[in-house]
Amino acid sequence: MVSKMLIFVCFFWVCACGAAEGEKAAESEKQGGLKGDVEPLRIVAQAHQANKDRIKTWRGRATIEVQVYREGKSSIEHWMNSSVTFAYDRDGPATRWNYTRLEDRSSRDSKEIKINNKPYSNNGMKKDEVLCELFYYENQDQRRTMMIRPAHKADYGMYAENPDPMWYLTKGGENLSERLMFYYREANNPNLSRGTVERDGDKVILETHSGNLINRYKFDLSLGGNLVCWYGADSMATTRYYWTYEEFNDIWIPKSFTYINVSRRKDGLWRNNIRRIEFVENVVNEPLAEDEFSFAKMGLRPDDRIYDGRTHIEYTFGQKGATEADMPPRLIESIVGKPLPTFEGIDIEFTTEQAKGKTILVCFFDMNQRPSRHTVRELAGRAEELKEKDIAVVCVQASKVEQKELDDWVNKEKILFPVGMVEGDEQETRLNWGVKSLPWLILTDRQHAVVAEGFLLAELDEKIKGISHKSASGTAER
Repeated sequence: MVSKMLIFVCFFWVCACGAAEGEKAAESEKQGGLKGDVEPLRIVAQAHQANKDRIKTWRGRATIEVQVYREGKSSIEHWMNSSVTFAYDRDGPATRWNYTRLEDRSSRDSKEIKINNKPYSNNGMKKDEVLCELFYYENQDQRRTMMIRPAHKADYGMYAENPDPMWYLTKGGENLSERLMFYYREANNPNLSRGTVERDGDKVILETHSGNLINRYKFDLSLGGNLVCWYGADSMATTRYYWTYEEFNDIWIPKSFTYINVSRRKDGLWRNNIRRIEFVENVVNEPLAEDEFSFAKMGLRPDDRIYDGRTHIEYTFGQKGATEADMPPRLIESIVGKPLPTFEGIDIEFTTEQAKGKTILVCFFDMNQRPSRHTVRELAGRAEELKEKDIAVVCVQASKVEQKELDDWVNKEKILFPVGMVEGDEQETRLNWGVKSLPWLILTDRQHAVVAEGFLLAELDEKIKGISHKSASGTAER
Protein backbone atom coordinates (compact mmCIF):
# COMPACT_ATOMS: atom_id res chain seq x y z
CA MET A 1 0.00 0.00 0.00
CA VAL A 2 1.30 3.42 -0.92
CA SER A 3 1.72 5.36 2.29
CA LYS A 4 0.35 8.78 3.11
CA MET A 5 3.92 10.00 3.48
CA LEU A 6 4.60 9.03 -0.14
CA ILE A 7 1.55 11.02 -1.25
CA PHE A 8 2.87 14.18 0.41
CA VAL A 9 6.45 13.63 -0.79
CA CYS A 10 5.16 13.23 -4.35
CA PHE A 11 2.91 16.25 -3.91
CA PHE A 12 5.70 18.66 -2.92
CA TRP A 13 8.20 17.16 -5.34
CA VAL A 14 5.86 17.36 -8.33
CA CYS A 15 4.75 20.88 -7.43
CA ALA A 16 8.37 22.03 -7.13
CA CYS A 17 9.18 20.45 -10.48
CA GLY A 18 6.12 22.09 -11.97
CA ALA A 19 7.20 25.51 -10.75
CA ALA A 20 10.68 25.05 -12.18
CA GLU A 21 9.27 23.88 -15.47
CA GLY A 22 6.93 26.88 -15.60
CA GLU A 23 9.89 29.23 -15.20
CA LYS A 24 11.72 27.36 -17.93
CA ALA A 25 8.73 27.67 -20.25
CA ALA A 26 8.52 31.43 -19.67
CA GLU A 27 12.17 31.80 -20.64
CA SER A 28 11.74 29.85 -23.89
CA GLU A 29 11.57 31.65 -27.18
CA LYS A 30 8.10 32.09 -28.60
CA GLN A 31 8.64 30.93 -32.20
CA GLY A 32 7.33 27.47 -33.18
CA GLY A 33 9.17 24.44 -34.48
CA LEU A 34 11.71 22.11 -32.90
CA LYS A 35 15.32 22.90 -32.03
CA GLY A 36 18.04 20.31 -32.12
CA ASP A 37 18.69 17.27 -34.30
CA VAL A 38 15.32 15.62 -35.00
CA GLU A 39 16.76 12.44 -36.54
CA PRO A 40 16.55 10.61 -33.17
CA LEU A 41 12.76 11.00 -33.33
CA ARG A 42 12.63 8.87 -36.48
CA ILE A 43 14.97 6.30 -34.95
CA VAL A 44 12.89 6.04 -31.76
CA ALA A 45 9.61 5.84 -33.73
CA GLN A 46 10.90 2.91 -35.78
CA ALA A 47 12.37 1.11 -32.75
CA HIS A 48 9.21 1.55 -30.67
CA GLN A 49 6.94 0.34 -33.46
CA ALA A 50 9.21 -2.62 -34.21
CA ASN A 51 9.12 -3.65 -30.55
CA LYS A 52 5.30 -3.52 -30.53
CA ASP A 53 5.12 -5.46 -33.80
CA ARG A 54 7.20 -8.28 -32.33
CA ILE A 55 4.54 -8.90 -29.67
CA LYS A 56 2.30 -11.58 -31.18
CA THR A 57 0.82 -12.90 -27.93
CA TRP A 58 1.06 -11.68 -24.36
CA ARG A 59 -0.55 -13.04 -21.24
CA GLY A 60 0.13 -12.51 -17.59
CA ARG A 61 -0.97 -11.11 -14.26
CA ALA A 62 -0.67 -7.67 -12.72
CA THR A 63 -1.43 -6.00 -9.41
CA ILE A 64 -2.86 -2.49 -9.22
CA GLU A 65 -2.53 -0.12 -6.26
CA VAL A 66 -4.37 3.21 -6.18
CA GLN A 67 -4.31 5.95 -3.58
CA VAL A 68 -6.18 9.25 -3.81
CA TYR A 69 -5.91 12.18 -1.40
CA ARG A 70 -8.31 15.12 -1.68
CA GLU A 71 -8.33 18.36 0.28
CA GLY A 72 -11.55 20.12 1.26
CA LYS A 73 -13.61 20.86 4.35
CA SER A 74 -12.46 17.38 5.26
CA SER A 75 -9.43 15.53 3.96
CA ILE A 76 -10.41 12.30 2.20
CA GLU A 77 -8.15 9.37 1.35
CA HIS A 78 -9.14 6.43 -0.82
CA TRP A 79 -7.21 3.17 -1.33
CA MET A 80 -7.83 0.37 -3.79
CA ASN A 81 -5.95 -2.87 -4.40
CA SER A 82 -6.79 -4.95 -7.45
CA SER A 83 -5.51 -7.89 -9.43
CA VAL A 84 -5.93 -8.65 -13.12
CA THR A 85 -5.07 -11.55 -15.40
CA PHE A 86 -4.97 -10.82 -19.12
CA ALA A 87 -4.32 -12.25 -22.57
CA TYR A 88 -3.60 -10.52 -25.87
CA ASP A 89 -3.46 -11.95 -29.40
CA ARG A 90 -2.32 -9.56 -32.12
CA ASP A 91 -3.61 -11.69 -35.00
CA GLY A 92 -7.08 -12.11 -33.48
CA PRO A 93 -7.12 -9.33 -32.74
CA ALA A 94 -8.40 -10.13 -29.29
CA THR A 95 -7.83 -9.05 -25.68
CA ARG A 96 -9.28 -10.52 -22.50
CA TRP A 97 -8.96 -9.44 -18.88
CA ASN A 98 -10.29 -10.69 -15.55
CA TYR A 99 -10.18 -7.79 -13.12
CA THR A 100 -10.87 -8.20 -9.40
CA ARG A 101 -10.88 -5.38 -6.85
CA LEU A 102 -9.62 -6.99 -3.66
CA GLU A 103 -9.65 -4.01 -1.31
CA ASP A 104 -11.55 -0.74 -1.42
CA ARG A 105 -11.53 1.57 1.60
CA SER A 106 -11.71 5.26 2.42
CA SER A 107 -11.12 7.57 5.36
CA ARG A 108 -12.29 11.06 6.18
CA ASP A 109 -10.01 13.08 8.48
CA SER A 110 -8.19 9.79 9.26
CA LYS A 111 -11.44 8.07 10.30
CA GLU A 112 -12.34 5.03 8.22
CA ILE A 113 -15.53 5.22 6.14
CA LYS A 114 -17.53 2.03 5.87
CA ILE A 115 -18.00 0.92 2.25
CA ASN A 116 -18.80 -2.30 0.43
CA ASN A 117 -15.65 -4.36 0.87
CA LYS A 118 -16.80 -7.41 -1.03
CA PRO A 119 -14.44 -8.33 -3.90
CA TYR A 120 -15.70 -6.80 -7.12
CA SER A 121 -15.00 -8.23 -10.57
CA ASN A 122 -15.20 -6.70 -14.02
CA ASN A 123 -14.12 -9.25 -16.58
CA GLY A 124 -13.98 -8.28 -20.22
CA MET A 125 -13.08 -9.32 -23.71
CA LYS A 126 -12.53 -7.35 -26.91
CA LYS A 127 -12.88 -9.54 -29.98
CA ASP A 128 -14.32 -9.20 -33.51
CA GLU A 129 -14.89 -5.47 -32.88
CA VAL A 130 -17.18 -6.42 -29.99
CA LEU A 131 -16.72 -5.64 -26.28
CA CYS A 132 -18.10 -8.06 -23.68
CA GLU A 133 -18.09 -7.11 -19.99
CA LEU A 134 -19.17 -9.22 -17.01
CA PHE A 135 -19.31 -7.32 -13.71
CA TYR A 136 -20.45 -8.50 -10.28
CA TYR A 137 -19.70 -8.60 -6.55
CA GLU A 138 -18.51 -11.90 -5.10
CA ASN A 139 -20.75 -13.75 -2.65
CA GLN A 140 -23.75 -11.66 -3.58
CA ASP A 141 -27.15 -13.07 -4.53
CA GLN A 142 -27.73 -10.43 -7.18
CA ARG A 143 -27.90 -11.86 -10.70
CA ARG A 144 -24.71 -11.40 -12.70
CA THR A 145 -24.86 -9.47 -15.97
CA MET A 146 -22.71 -9.50 -19.09
CA MET A 147 -23.06 -6.60 -21.53
CA ILE A 148 -22.16 -6.70 -25.21
CA ARG A 149 -21.25 -3.42 -26.92
CA PRO A 150 -19.21 -2.16 -29.88
CA ALA A 151 -15.49 -2.40 -29.09
CA HIS A 152 -14.93 1.35 -29.48
CA LYS A 153 -17.05 1.84 -26.34
CA ALA A 154 -14.29 0.33 -24.20
CA ASP A 155 -13.09 2.76 -21.55
CA TYR A 156 -9.31 2.70 -21.17
CA GLY A 157 -7.41 4.96 -18.83
CA MET A 158 -5.80 5.40 -15.46
CA TYR A 159 -8.91 4.36 -13.54
CA ALA A 160 -10.62 2.15 -16.10
CA GLU A 161 -11.42 -1.44 -15.23
CA ASN A 162 -10.63 -2.50 -18.81
CA PRO A 163 -6.87 -3.01 -18.45
CA ASP A 164 -5.77 -3.76 -22.03
CA PRO A 165 -2.05 -4.58 -21.56
CA MET A 166 -1.06 -2.88 -24.84
CA TRP A 167 -2.38 0.38 -23.41
CA TYR A 168 0.61 0.41 -21.05
CA LEU A 169 3.03 0.52 -24.00
CA THR A 170 1.66 3.96 -24.87
CA LYS A 171 1.08 7.33 -23.23
CA GLY A 172 -2.62 7.48 -22.60
CA GLY A 173 -3.39 5.22 -25.53
CA GLU A 174 -1.85 7.49 -28.15
CA ASN A 175 0.13 6.09 -31.09
CA LEU A 176 3.64 7.16 -30.09
CA SER A 177 5.24 6.22 -33.41
CA GLU A 178 2.80 8.40 -35.33
CA ARG A 179 3.30 11.30 -32.93
CA LEU A 180 7.08 11.12 -33.19
CA MET A 181 6.98 10.91 -36.99
CA PHE A 182 4.63 13.90 -37.06
CA TYR A 183 7.13 15.98 -35.09
CA TYR A 184 9.95 14.65 -37.28
CA ARG A 185 8.19 15.74 -40.51
CA GLU A 186 6.91 19.07 -39.14
CA ALA A 187 10.03 20.04 -37.19
CA ASN A 188 10.54 23.26 -39.18
CA ASN A 189 6.87 24.25 -39.27
CA PRO A 190 6.60 27.67 -37.55
CA ASN A 191 3.01 26.86 -36.57
CA LEU A 192 4.12 23.80 -34.60
CA SER A 193 4.38 24.05 -30.82
CA ARG A 194 7.87 25.15 -29.92
CA GLY A 195 10.12 22.49 -28.51
CA THR A 196 13.48 20.77 -28.35
CA VAL A 197 14.97 17.37 -29.11
CA GLU A 198 17.96 16.12 -27.13
CA ARG A 199 19.86 12.85 -27.25
CA ASP A 200 22.17 11.52 -24.56
CA GLY A 201 23.41 8.08 -25.54
CA ASP A 202 20.34 5.81 -25.72
CA LYS A 203 18.10 8.43 -24.10
CA VAL A 204 16.04 10.69 -26.38
CA ILE A 205 14.01 13.57 -24.94
CA LEU A 206 11.27 15.45 -26.78
CA GLU A 207 9.92 18.52 -25.00
CA THR A 208 7.17 20.78 -26.33
CA HIS A 209 5.62 24.01 -25.05
CA SER A 210 2.26 25.52 -25.95
CA GLY A 211 1.29 28.48 -23.78
CA ASN A 212 1.66 27.25 -20.20
CA LEU A 213 1.30 23.60 -21.27
CA ILE A 214 4.44 21.46 -21.15
CA ASN A 215 4.90 17.92 -22.46
CA ARG A 216 8.16 16.01 -22.05
CA TYR A 217 8.73 12.51 -23.41
CA LYS A 218 11.79 10.48 -22.50
CA PHE A 219 12.53 7.37 -24.57
CA ASP A 220 15.24 4.75 -24.17
CA LEU A 221 16.61 3.02 -27.28
CA SER A 222 18.23 0.36 -25.11
CA LEU A 223 14.71 -0.62 -23.95
CA GLY A 224 13.16 -1.07 -27.38
CA GLY A 225 12.61 2.64 -28.01
CA ASN A 226 9.93 2.61 -25.34
CA LEU A 227 8.78 5.53 -23.23
CA VAL A 228 10.38 5.51 -19.77
CA CYS A 229 9.08 8.83 -18.46
CA TRP A 230 6.47 11.39 -19.45
CA TYR A 231 5.89 14.73 -17.77
CA GLY A 232 2.96 17.06 -18.40
CA ALA A 233 2.03 20.29 -16.64
CA ASP A 234 -0.19 23.33 -16.95
CA SER A 235 -1.43 25.92 -14.47
CA MET A 236 -3.86 23.48 -12.83
CA ALA A 237 -2.15 20.07 -12.82
CA THR A 238 1.15 18.25 -12.95
CA THR A 239 1.38 14.63 -14.09
CA ARG A 240 4.20 12.10 -14.41
CA TYR A 241 4.25 8.57 -15.81
CA TYR A 242 7.11 6.13 -15.20
CA TRP A 243 7.80 2.75 -16.78
CA THR A 244 10.26 -0.06 -16.10
CA TYR A 245 10.70 -2.97 -18.54
CA GLU A 246 11.91 -6.53 -18.79
CA GLU A 247 13.19 -8.33 -21.89
CA PHE A 248 11.85 -11.51 -23.51
CA ASN A 249 13.84 -12.60 -26.56
CA ASP A 250 14.57 -9.07 -27.76
CA ILE A 251 11.06 -7.86 -26.86
CA TRP A 252 10.64 -5.27 -24.13
CA ILE A 253 7.51 -5.58 -21.98
CA PRO A 254 6.42 -3.31 -19.10
CA LYS A 255 7.48 -4.55 -15.68
CA SER A 256 5.88 -1.65 -13.82
CA PHE A 257 3.96 1.53 -14.51
CA THR A 258 3.48 4.44 -12.11
CA TYR A 259 1.14 7.38 -12.49
CA ILE A 260 1.39 10.46 -10.25
CA ASN A 261 -0.97 13.40 -10.61
CA VAL A 262 -1.34 16.55 -8.55
CA SER A 263 -4.21 18.82 -9.59
CA ARG A 264 -5.52 22.07 -8.16
CA ARG A 265 -9.23 22.85 -8.18
CA LYS A 266 -10.68 26.26 -8.93
CA ASP A 267 -11.09 26.84 -5.18
CA GLY A 268 -7.35 26.34 -4.73
CA LEU A 269 -7.60 22.96 -3.00
CA TRP A 270 -5.51 20.02 -4.14
CA ARG A 271 -6.19 16.47 -5.27
CA ASN A 272 -3.38 13.90 -5.47
CA ASN A 273 -3.52 10.55 -7.26
CA ILE A 274 -1.04 7.70 -7.38
CA ARG A 275 -1.57 4.53 -9.38
CA ARG A 276 1.01 1.77 -9.64
CA ILE A 277 0.83 -1.33 -11.85
CA GLU A 278 3.19 -4.26 -11.24
CA PHE A 279 3.30 -6.91 -13.97
CA VAL A 280 4.14 -9.86 -11.72
CA GLU A 281 3.83 -12.42 -14.54
CA ASN A 282 4.59 -11.90 -18.23
CA VAL A 283 4.52 -14.63 -20.91
CA VAL A 284 5.27 -13.42 -24.42
CA ASN A 285 4.84 -15.07 -27.83
CA GLU A 286 3.86 -18.47 -26.49
CA PRO A 287 0.80 -20.33 -27.86
CA LEU A 288 -2.49 -19.44 -26.23
CA ALA A 289 -5.17 -21.95 -25.25
CA GLU A 290 -7.93 -22.48 -27.81
CA ASP A 291 -10.53 -21.19 -25.34
CA GLU A 292 -8.42 -18.20 -24.23
CA PHE A 293 -10.94 -15.75 -25.68
CA SER A 294 -14.17 -17.38 -24.64
CA PHE A 295 -17.09 -16.62 -22.35
CA ALA A 296 -15.88 -19.45 -20.12
CA LYS A 297 -12.50 -17.75 -19.59
CA MET A 298 -14.36 -14.54 -18.75
CA GLY A 299 -16.18 -16.45 -16.03
CA LEU A 300 -19.67 -16.50 -17.56
CA ARG A 301 -21.90 -19.19 -16.04
CA PRO A 302 -25.25 -20.74 -17.03
CA ASP A 303 -28.20 -18.55 -15.98
CA ASP A 304 -26.10 -15.37 -16.09
CA ARG A 305 -27.93 -12.49 -17.77
CA ILE A 306 -26.68 -11.22 -21.15
CA TYR A 307 -27.73 -7.84 -22.48
CA ASP A 308 -26.74 -7.16 -26.09
CA GLY A 309 -26.53 -3.39 -26.44
CA ARG A 310 -26.29 -3.66 -30.23
CA THR A 311 -29.73 -5.18 -30.58
CA HIS A 312 -31.23 -4.32 -27.16
CA ILE A 313 -32.13 -7.97 -26.61
CA GLU A 314 -31.72 -9.78 -23.29
CA TYR A 315 -30.77 -13.45 -22.88
CA THR A 316 -30.21 -16.01 -20.18
CA PHE A 317 -26.89 -17.65 -20.96
CA GLY A 318 -27.01 -21.38 -21.59
CA GLN A 319 -30.57 -21.48 -22.79
CA LYS A 320 -31.41 -22.34 -26.37
CA GLY A 321 -30.38 -19.50 -28.66
CA ALA A 322 -28.16 -17.95 -26.00
CA THR A 323 -24.90 -19.86 -26.15
CA GLU A 324 -21.60 -18.28 -27.17
CA ALA A 325 -21.99 -19.61 -30.70
CA ASP A 326 -25.37 -17.88 -30.97
CA MET A 327 -24.03 -14.40 -30.22
CA PRO A 328 -24.01 -12.34 -33.44
CA PRO A 329 -20.41 -11.59 -34.44
CA ARG A 330 -21.17 -8.37 -36.26
CA LEU A 331 -22.37 -4.92 -35.29
CA ILE A 332 -25.60 -3.34 -36.43
CA GLU A 333 -24.78 -1.56 -39.68
CA SER A 334 -26.67 1.19 -41.45
CA ILE A 335 -28.81 0.12 -44.41
CA VAL A 336 -29.05 3.65 -45.84
CA GLY A 337 -28.27 3.52 -49.55
CA LYS A 338 -29.05 -0.20 -49.72
CA PRO A 339 -32.14 -1.95 -51.08
CA LEU A 340 -34.86 -2.48 -48.49
CA PRO A 341 -34.37 -5.96 -46.97
CA THR A 342 -36.89 -8.65 -47.77
CA PHE A 343 -39.56 -9.48 -45.21
CA GLU A 344 -38.20 -12.99 -44.76
CA GLY A 345 -38.61 -14.09 -41.15
CA ILE A 346 -41.44 -11.58 -40.63
CA ASP A 347 -45.05 -12.77 -40.57
CA ILE A 348 -46.85 -10.02 -42.50
CA GLU A 349 -49.30 -9.75 -45.38
CA PHE A 350 -47.10 -7.44 -47.43
CA THR A 351 -44.45 -7.65 -50.15
CA THR A 352 -42.50 -4.87 -51.82
CA GLU A 353 -44.21 -5.79 -55.09
CA GLN A 354 -47.46 -4.49 -53.62
CA ALA A 355 -45.83 -1.07 -53.32
CA LYS A 356 -44.23 -0.95 -56.76
CA GLY A 357 -43.40 2.65 -57.67
CA LYS A 358 -44.29 3.85 -54.16
CA THR A 359 -42.27 5.03 -51.21
CA ILE A 360 -42.24 2.58 -48.29
CA LEU A 361 -42.20 3.58 -44.62
CA VAL A 362 -41.38 0.74 -42.23
CA CYS A 363 -41.80 1.11 -38.47
CA PHE A 364 -40.28 -1.47 -36.12
CA PHE A 365 -41.99 -1.20 -32.74
CA ASP A 366 -42.81 -3.00 -29.51
CA MET A 367 -46.43 -2.81 -28.44
CA ASN A 368 -45.34 -3.18 -24.81
CA GLN A 369 -43.36 0.07 -24.94
CA ARG A 370 -45.15 3.41 -24.62
CA PRO A 371 -42.98 5.32 -27.19
CA SER A 372 -43.60 2.56 -29.72
CA ARG A 373 -47.37 2.57 -29.18
CA HIS A 374 -47.44 6.35 -29.51
CA THR A 375 -45.54 6.27 -32.82
CA VAL A 376 -47.81 3.62 -34.34
CA ARG A 377 -50.93 5.54 -33.21
CA GLU A 378 -49.58 8.72 -34.81
CA LEU A 379 -48.90 6.87 -38.06
CA ALA A 380 -52.40 5.38 -37.97
CA GLY A 381 -53.82 8.87 -37.64
CA ARG A 382 -51.96 9.91 -40.79
CA ALA A 383 -52.75 6.79 -42.81
CA GLU A 384 -54.95 8.49 -45.41
CA GLU A 385 -52.58 11.46 -45.79
CA LEU A 386 -49.60 9.15 -46.37
CA LYS A 387 -51.61 7.00 -48.78
CA GLU A 388 -52.40 10.08 -50.90
CA LYS A 389 -48.65 10.77 -51.08
CA ASP A 390 -48.06 7.24 -52.46
CA ILE A 391 -46.37 6.11 -49.23
CA ALA A 392 -46.97 2.53 -48.17
CA VAL A 393 -46.78 2.18 -44.37
CA VAL A 394 -45.80 -1.13 -42.77
CA CYS A 395 -45.35 -1.83 -39.06
CA VAL A 396 -43.43 -4.76 -37.57
CA GLN A 397 -43.71 -5.95 -33.95
CA ALA A 398 -40.02 -6.50 -33.19
CA SER A 399 -40.42 -9.09 -30.41
CA LYS A 400 -42.65 -12.10 -30.17
CA VAL A 401 -46.02 -11.68 -28.44
CA GLU A 402 -49.24 -13.67 -28.58
CA GLN A 403 -50.76 -13.20 -32.03
CA LYS A 404 -54.23 -12.60 -30.55
CA GLU A 405 -52.83 -9.95 -28.24
CA LEU A 406 -51.29 -8.13 -31.21
CA ASP A 407 -54.43 -8.49 -33.35
CA ASP A 408 -56.66 -7.17 -30.57
CA TRP A 409 -54.43 -4.12 -30.09
CA VAL A 410 -54.34 -3.41 -33.84
CA ASN A 411 -58.14 -3.59 -34.05
CA LYS A 412 -58.59 -1.45 -30.96
CA GLU A 413 -56.33 1.28 -32.36
CA LYS A 414 -58.01 1.06 -35.80
CA ILE A 415 -54.72 0.55 -37.59
CA LEU A 416 -55.47 0.04 -41.29
CA PHE A 417 -52.01 -0.57 -42.76
CA PRO A 418 -50.24 -3.98 -42.60
CA VAL A 419 -48.90 -4.96 -39.19
CA GLY A 420 -46.71 -8.03 -38.82
CA MET A 421 -44.44 -9.67 -36.28
CA VAL A 422 -40.96 -11.11 -36.32
CA GLU A 423 -41.28 -14.90 -36.40
CA GLY A 424 -37.64 -15.78 -37.08
CA ASP A 425 -34.56 -14.93 -35.05
CA GLU A 426 -35.26 -11.52 -33.46
CA GLN A 427 -31.62 -10.58 -33.16
CA GLU A 428 -30.75 -11.55 -36.72
CA THR A 429 -33.76 -9.61 -38.00
CA ARG A 430 -32.67 -6.45 -36.20
CA LEU A 431 -29.15 -6.85 -37.56
CA ASN A 432 -30.44 -7.30 -41.12
CA TRP A 433 -32.70 -4.26 -40.88
CA GLY A 434 -30.20 -2.06 -39.00
CA VAL A 435 -32.58 -1.59 -36.06
CA LYS A 436 -30.70 -0.01 -33.14
CA SER A 437 -33.61 1.02 -30.91
CA LEU A 438 -37.40 1.06 -30.81
CA PRO A 439 -39.39 2.56 -32.34
CA TRP A 440 -37.26 2.60 -35.53
CA LEU A 441 -38.41 4.25 -38.75
CA ILE A 442 -37.04 3.35 -42.19
CA LEU A 443 -37.95 5.29 -45.35
CA THR A 444 -37.24 4.32 -48.97
CA ASP A 445 -37.48 6.10 -52.30
CA ARG A 446 -39.79 4.88 -55.08
CA GLN A 447 -37.17 2.34 -56.16
CA HIS A 448 -37.18 0.94 -52.62
CA ALA A 449 -33.65 2.03 -51.76
CA VAL A 450 -33.35 3.16 -48.14
CA VAL A 451 -32.89 6.93 -47.89
CA ALA A 452 -33.36 7.52 -44.17
CA GLU A 453 -33.42 5.52 -40.94
CA GLY A 454 -33.68 5.99 -37.20
CA PHE A 455 -35.30 9.42 -37.46
CA LEU A 456 -38.04 10.90 -35.28
CA LEU A 457 -41.66 10.88 -36.39
CA ALA A 458 -41.58 14.69 -36.24
CA GLU A 459 -38.92 14.60 -38.98
CA LEU A 460 -41.00 12.48 -41.35
CA ASP A 461 -42.38 15.33 -43.46
CA GLU A 462 -38.88 16.72 -43.99
CA LYS A 463 -37.62 13.29 -45.04
CA ILE A 464 -40.52 12.82 -47.46
CA LYS A 465 -39.89 16.22 -49.10
CA GLY A 466 -36.26 15.35 -49.60
CA ILE A 467 -36.82 11.98 -51.27
CA SER A 468 -36.85 13.30 -54.83
CA HIS A 469 -33.75 15.39 -54.26
CA LYS A 470 -31.87 12.54 -52.58
CA SER A 471 -32.75 10.08 -55.32
CA ALA A 472 -31.60 12.51 -58.00
CA SER A 473 -28.34 13.39 -56.29
CA GLY A 474 -27.57 9.86 -55.14
CA THR A 475 -27.25 10.88 -51.49
CA ALA A 476 -29.04 9.64 -48.41
CA GLU A 477 -29.56 10.61 -44.80
CA ARG A 478 -29.70 8.84 -41.50
